[in-house]
Amino acid sequence: MENELEQARPRALGEVGRRVQALANELLKEIGNTWDENKLDRIRENGRLLVEQAEGFTIANQEQYMAANEFFVSIAQYKKEGTAFIDPIVEVAYMPHKMVCDIRTEFETPANKAKAVMETKILAWKEAERKRVTAEQARLDAERKAKEAEERRKLEEKARVEREKSERERREAEAKAREEREKAEKARREKEEAEARARRAEQDKRAAEEAERRAKEAKEVAEREAREAEEAGRKA
Repeated sequence: MENELEQARPRALGEVGRRVQALANELLKEIGNTWDENKLDRIRENGRLLVEQAEGFTIANQEQYMAANEFFVSIAQYKKEGTAFIDPIVEVAYMPHKMVCDIRTEFETPANKAKAVMETKILAWKEAERKRVTAEQARLDAERKAKEAEERRKLEEKARVEREKSERERREAEAKAREEREKAEKARREKEEAEARARRAEQDKRAAEEAERRAKEAKEVAEREAREAEEAGRKA
């Protein structure tokens, strides 16, 4: 036991190492004063016998069952004896362990605090980066939507211009066709009127010729009758 404690002495340098070393030396002396190798051997032997007794137990009836329950008292007594022997030594041995653990905690506290600070800053950066990326994505989405809207507006404007152009050309074509129809209708009417005038002129000409012919015939009849009357007068 003493050799194991000697091997467990801290090797740290400086004031902390010297403090732990001094405490360990004092504890080794105290343990050495209270250590009873013969008592320890006796407790170990009692433990071995206790296991042999437990392994040799046979429980096949009520009496054996009652004896088995009573055997737990022997187990408790053995455990109490061993605890009474080793607990003071454990308590003494625990003191340098606790001291070193406290020093380890003292060393670890700045590291843990620094780690917590860095983790907080990293988390803050991650959150800020997440917000930045989200904002950037929102900006890009807004730009994309604005660009798409502008493209749609241009396409709609182009379509509107083309529709207006087509409508204007349609109206112009209809107006031109209407004008051509009106011209054709006017020409047709003028032609019909000219033809009507020509027919009327022809009819007037024929009527005049007919009147002239009739007048001539009437004149000839009158002249013939006049001559006949004159001859008749001479004969009479």
